[in-house]
Amino acid sequence: MKYKIFLDTTYLLPLFGVDIELTKDDEKKLLTIIENFNPSINSLSLLEIKWKILHFSKKNKLLLERYHNVLQFVTLSGKFKIVHFYDFRIDHIATKLYEFHNDYIDCSILAAALENADILLTEDTKIKQLGQIIKERNFLSIVNKARFEIKSISELPL
Repeated sequence: MKYKIFLDTTYLLPLFGVDIELTKDDEKKLLTIIENFNPSINSLSLLEIKWKILHFSKKNKLLLERYHNVLQFVTLSGKFKIVHFYDFRIDHIATKLYEFHNDYIDCSILAAALENADILLTEDTKIKQLGQIIKERNFLSIVNKARFEIKSISELPL
């Protein structure tokens, strides 16, 4: 089965030169996802990465140049579907989620994943906790889905 996969910001960081300590198997899975699944990402993830790169570039100036090159790849290659945080449906769901978690970027990422994917890949425990809330509060009915999963990349059956 070919899943519709949504990547949290964490899984984009390695592309931009930020080590998140993935195992070799998980690195291979990430490359497989990018090559074969056309994963979706939230436009806010690119902003979130830029903030991190600006911070890290104080020690490593090459990260800024790499950010520019990888940003071109992400936005122009067709390998990723970029979901805009300002889409009215995404914002509506994210605002509802914000009642339970006061990090709008996390809420927007989860909302965009709910709207556009079968699986959200994340390492973020707070987003995973929000996953429980979406089940308890029947958020899946808002997006007309019977099933949606939040997993880490190591849990993804590839």
